[in-house]
Amino acid sequence: MKAKELASAIEDVLKPEYCKEGEVNGLKIGDPERDVTKMGFCWSPTAKVLEEATLLGCEAIFSHEIPYIPGKSVAMGLPPDHPEIPANRARRLQYEEHGIILIQHHSTLDNWPIWGMPRALADAIGLDPETADWPRHDVPVLPIEPQPVRKFAAHVRDSLNMTGIGVSGDLDRIITRVGLVIGGFGKNWRVSELPRVGGADCMITGELLDYTARAAIEADMAVIQASHYTTETPGVKKLMEYMAPRLEGQVETVYLDCGESVHYYGEI
Repeated sequence: MKAKELASAIEDVLKPEYCKEGEVNGLKIGDPERDVTKMGFCWSPTAKVLEEATLLGCEAIFSHEIPYIPGKSVAMGLPPDHPEIPANRARRLQYEEHGIILIQHHSTLDNWPIWGMPRALADAIGLDPETADWPRHDVPVLPIEPQPVRKFAAHVRDSLNMTGIGVSGDLDRIITRVGLVIGGFGKNWRVSELPRVGGADCMITGELLDYTARAAIEADMAVIQASHYTTETPGVKKLMEYMAPRLEGQVETVYLDCGESVHYYGEI
């Protein structure tokens, strides 16, 4: 299958109408005419992921996150994709030496109505996305069995195969409804208002600002902080599982794990 045909097959699933305004998804790097027989699915195309893809014989990669570390910063004085950022040098070398195709979809995967990021995370922690209320299209609030925060936090940690997990609020409080704030949305100061309006007494986040945690606590909500990677990886895996039978006989699929960037210590 040509790379452009593969990109089109993915776009038939992650449709343009799911896209955030102004965002561009699809084939970002590589020759659209290249033949692809094996494709790796990853959350972020790190140098480690690109090296593994090459070793496994992948001509193409699907990624949820961006190809390079953004370099445009007034404080740093760097232009976009600055060549002196070591991560970008290592990644660019892999793309150029091996002709790797990169297909990226961000908000289209977040908003995929079958197994987008929030639904996939709910499923990964044993909750049924069909039971959710949606105060916003990307923030579900789901019922859980009444239990202390510490017990549910431990369950989330284990379900996502984490070494540890962050918790804000009273560990012994009994909670019954949890809101899911995937990925980096927890960096928004007021994002805790979405699960609160949906009746949540706890929310799970990927990344988290101190301001956000305090706003949640003062709104009488507990916060369980996983990580950007762990809250979004289930969505990438669901997409791979969905695409595999549709590509069978043409393109082999494999999951490429970039791994957690942080190890966590301590007890709940």
